Amino acid sequence: MIGWDVLGPTGLKQAALARPAGTSPGGTGFWRPLILAALGDNDAAVASLRELTRQRFLWYPRMPEWDPLRSDPRFQALVREMGVTP
Repeated sequence: MIGWDVLGPTGLKQAALARPAGTSPGGTGFWRPLILAALGDNDAAVASLRELTRQRFLWYPRMPEWDPLRSDPRFQALVREMGVTP
């Protein structure tokens, strides 16, 4: 994947949104919510995580990359639904 230094924040966000969440585990489906959270787009990041979860895609909510979302009630609810302690 082309990085931040080439695309900048807007281009990176567009690249993350180019494919739907839940596409191949090594593809942008997994990276999409991580990129969106890093860019501060919590609404899109949580929506993407919800879609991954709906598709039974396994993601680990204790990763430090989710720190920007940790205080978001929607993230907390999603983690509770997964049966994991945030």
